[in-house]
Amino acid sequence: MNKKFFGKKVVKFGFVAFALALGLAACGDGGSSNGPANNHEDTNISSVESEENLPSCTESGEGFVNFINGTKEGFICKDRKWVHYDMIADVEENLPGCTGSREGLSAYLYEEDRELNCVEGS
Repeated sequence: MNKKFFGKKVVKFGFVAFALALGLAACGDGGSSNGPANNHEDTNISSVESEENLPSCTESGEGFVNFINGTKEGFICKDRKWVHYDMIADVEENLPGCTGSREGLSAYLYEEDRELNCVEGS
């Protein structure tokens, strides 16, 4: 077999393998804009199109999280009422920083059952 022909085949194969690997990596879930960031399945978390689409907040639904589709904004079922939060995350490390543009926003950490408010940069 001709060495040049074989060399070209190896280079082509290497390029195809690299492109395939790159494509698969790009298809992976690099984090979503909402939902749990710790990659565990939680049946108490879902999403809705808007506040009008929230299910009933009953005693059995206490602690349920409903994100507004495509955002970190959402509602938590507390005391049979949906409570709005500007941002919801599993843990504090998955919240964006408290900057001037986020001043006054509320956040809820569902794994810690903790509320936070962005005040004066912290």
